[in-house]
Amino acid sequence: MKKRIIIIILIILAIAVYLNRAYAWIYSRFDTLKQPDVITMTVEKKEHNIKFIALGDSLTYGVGAENTTQSWPAILAGKLSNNQTSVELTDLAVPGALSKDLIDSQLDAAIAAQPDLVTVLIGVNDLHNFIPQDIYRENLIYILSELKSKTKAKIVLINLPYLGTDSLLLPPYNLYFDLKTNNYNEELNKAADSLKLTPVDIHSTKKIFLSDKSYYAGDDFHPSAKGYEAWANLIYDAIQ
Repeated sequence: MKKRIIIIILIILAIAVYLNRAYAWIYSRFDTLKQPDVITMTVEKKEHNIKFIALGDSLTYGVGAENTTQSWPAILAGKLSNNQTSVELTDLAVPGALSKDLIDSQLDAAIAAQPDLVTVLIGVNDLHNFIPQDIYRENLIYILSELKSKTKAKIVLINLPYLGTDSLLLPPYNLYFDLKTNNYNEELNKAADSLKLTPVDIHSTKKIFLSDKSYYAGDDFHPSAKGYEAWANLIYDAIQ
């Protein structure tokens, strides 16, 4: 009997150690990437000029790409430009930002700029920092309400992607973060419904990201330039 108890205790300890190290492994990878080189995009204003403000965190800033011209907002701006239309992009995103940080440090500047187009992709850091889902929803409603009431911009809300290769999110964390991402997206959908917005679904890229590691940067979490281009294409198609 005593031997059986010892075996059970050892198994429990082994599982606990595995869960701890597998969790630590995820976050140890986040600091392996350098920030993308900042390249200022000069815009020659044409007959029609779109003032585009991008709000968010590292996923909007372009962490994982070599430089900021490979971020999805920059790629999207290029797609929206044509012979008659220029796009003036200001990316206010801050790596590591929570939804509350967006309210505190990005929202006022976005409103002051009076943009024609504003994108909001925020929440991955809320998820990883265990911000309660109802607080996340309330913050998102506040952000969207402020933009809607104080600007005339077209507001593009983007849902949360599932991020992490199989070599980063070891079981059971792959299942856990998949579930959490879906739960946060449910809250995002509630916020969108309350303001009559339809989110752009970049979560749908989960399958292609998991099937081809080249969509990920070196930390196996942030997208690569190829991954950001896939998002930009999807967002462009959705807002046409």
